[in-house]
Amino acid sequence: MTSFTRTWNGSYEADPADSEDAKLGAQRIRQGRVDVRERLDVDHSWAGDTHDGKHDKVTLRVLGADPTLDDANEMALYAKLFVGVARLYTKIGATVTLFDFPTGAQADYWGTSAPTGWVMAAGRTLGDATSGATERANADTQTLYELLWNSIADAECPVSSGRGASATADFGAHKTITLPDCRGRTVAGKDNMGGTTASRLTATTVLGTTLGKAGGAETQTLSIAQMPSHTHNIGTGITDLDQTRIGGGRVALIQNILTESTGGGGAHENVQPTIIANKIIKL
Repeated sequence: MTSFTRTWNGSYEADPADSEDAKLGAQRIRQGRVDVRERLDVDHSWAGDTHDGKHDKVTLRVLGADPTLDDANEMALYAKLFVGVARLYTKIGATVTLFDFPTGAQADYWGTSAPTGWVMAAGRTLGDATSGATERANADTQTLYELLWNSIADAECPVSSGRGASATADFGAHKTITLPDCRGRTVAGKDNMGGTTASRLTATTVLGTTLGKAGGAETQTLSIAQMPSHTHNIGTGITDLDQTRIGGGRVALIQNILTESTGGGGAHENVQPTIIANKIIKL
C-alpha cells in the first residue's frame, strides 16, 4: 500500500505562510520536493539516471462510475469496478467501451492453466467462495455466472440443485453452474447467429440453433442408408441341366447364388485435421 510522509490537501498547499521566515521557507521547499518525489515514485523511474521521469507502470484507481469529460473530443482511460471485478474502459465523449475481452469471450490458449481473469472451458463449475465450485469458487465469477445462466439453458449449463428465480439469486444461494465442456471438441458458429438461420448445422445429434449444445462422434459406422449406391458381382452357382428340356430348349437350374463381399464393418475415423489447444473463458 502506498504511503506518504505528508497528506497533500488544501492546508498543505497553503504552506508556507507569508509570515514564515526564509529559513523555514527553505525547509518547506525541501519537504515539497520529497512529497513530489514520493508521488512520482508510485509509477515513475526515480533512479537518478537517463530513465528518470519515465513510467515504470501506470497505476489506475478503480472508479465506481464513468468519469465526466469536459467535451466530446476528450478521451479517458480508466478502471471501473463491475460486479466485483476491476475492468479497463475507455470513454470518448459520451461513448464508453470495455477495453479488454468482454465477459464470456473464449480464446485458444497454449498455457497449461488458465491465466488470471480466465477459466478453463472444461465442464467444471463456477460459484461464489462457499459454493464448492471445482473450476473457480470466488466472488469474481459472478459476472460470467450470470451471463451463462441467462444465455444457456440448464440442459447445457446445469445449475446445482436446479435453477431458481434468477441468476443473482442462485449465485447468492451458493449454487454452482457448469461451464461449457470443450475438451476434445471443436466449436462451431451458432446456426441462427444474428437472428437468421443458415441451415448449415441441422443434425439431430448437435442442433446448431441451441447455444452450448454438444454432439458428434470421433468415429462413425455407416448404416445401410448411409452407404453409397453400388452393385455386386455374382459368383459361381449356376448349374446347366442338359438332360432337362422343355419345348426343345435347355433349362438352367440356379442355386446358391452368392455375391462377392469385402470389408470389415468397422467404424471409420471422423476427425478433421486438428491441432490441440486449451480453451479459456473470460470472467
